[in-house]
Amino acid sequence: TNIRELEGALIRIVASSSLENQPITLEFAVEALRDILPEKKGVRAATIADIQALVARHYSLS
Repeated sequence: TNIRELEGALIRIVASSSLENQPITLEFAVEALRDILPEKKGVRAATIADIQALVARHYSLS
C-alpha cells in the first residue's frame, strides 16, 4: 500500500462519517472501505509468537 492509497482511504472514511453524521469507529471504517478492502477469508491476526518466529527465521536466529 502506498501513501496515496492510505490518504484516499482516510479521506473516504472522514467524508463518509461527515455525510452520515456518524462517529468513526473500526466497524464504520471497515464498512466505508468494504468495496476496496480485499476479502480475508480464513485469515487470522498475527500473534507475537508468529512475528518472533518470522523475524528469527529471516535473520537465521535460533
